[in-house]
Amino acid sequence: MILVICGAGRNIRLKKYINYSKLLIKIKNEYLINHILNAVSSKSIKKIVLVLGYQQEKIKKVINKRFKKKISFVSNPIYMSTGNMYSLCLSKSIIEKHNFDVIWMNADNFISSKTFNKFINSRSQNILCDIGQKKLFSQKDPVKVSIYENKMIDIGKKLKKSKTNGIAIGIYKLTKAGFLRYLFIADIIFQYFQKAGFFEPLKYFEKKKLNVFKGKNFIWTDIDNLKDLRKSKKLILKTII
Repeated sequence: MILVICGAGRNIRLKKYINYSKLLIKIKNEYLINHILNAVSSKSIKKIVLVLGYQQEKIKKVINKRFKKKISFVSNPIYMSTGNMYSLCLSKSIIEKHNFDVIWMNADNFISSKTFNKFINSRSQNILCDIGQKKLFSQKDPVKVSIYENKMIDIGKKLKKSKTNGIAIGIYKLTKAGFLRYLFIADIIFQYFQKAGFFEPLKYFEKKKLNVFKGKNFIWTDIDNLKDLRKSKKLILKTII
């Protein structure tokens, strides 16, 4: 399997508190990017594609040597005007060279290694969903999913609460063929919506084709704001102590 990690963004929502990439935040004397890479280290992952933009040279310098053997770095020079869907598309030339399933996520998405390994070893085409945090079902920011018989029926931030029974936490997996189809759809979307997110192309996949890997009460967080950052520090400390 190939893991694509998108970390090109400038962390706009945290700029009041830090004037550098959040991937350079230190937790227990280690940079956040290394905590993320450690959590997703798995024998099943044969290669990691790390897409960077903001402060990319500084981030490259702090990455632990034991991870660099697997990593291919890709630069997103227009990270200020594009979303993570575009960063993901930049991995295409590398994906095409290998016959592996593809997993992708954001570099600021912390998840326990236990849950990550269960997910990547599940069925080929998957969305990782948290079905336990119902308080998020009505909030604006989370990507909501409508699930029926463990299949994705609909996905998006604007799903009604009555149709939402899971939160897509931002980690996805497709076969190589499925991923190349995803990129084809993404290329069309990009012509109209340059800041599109990961989930946008999935809206146009055939209904009931995508499996949903459901979990409750597992450790994960997106680090988008100060509250998320504090939560991530607690979760990371739990996993390393």
